Amino acid sequence: MARPKWTPETEAQRRAMADVERATKQADEADEKLWEKVRAAHKLGVKPAYLAERTGRARSTVYRHLEPGDQPGGQE
Repeated sequence: MARPKWTPETEAQRRAMADVERATKQADEADEKLWEKVRAAHKLGVKPAYLAERTGRARSTVYRHLEPGDQPGGQE
C-alpha cells in the first residue's frame, strides 16, 4: 500500500509533527479549561460582554460556550 499523499519523510519531520500534535492537545485542553472558568464566572453574575472583553473573544463566541440555560431568554 502506498503511503498517504503527504506524511513525514524524515526523522526531523516526524519529530516536528509529534511536537505539533502535542501542542494541539495542550491547546485544546487549555481552551476547555478557559470555557469552564468562563461558565463559572458567568454563573456568579459576570456579564458576557465583560467576559468577552477580558478574554479577547467575541460576545457571540462567549454566548456559544455558555450553558443553554445561561443564554439570553434561557434558550440555546
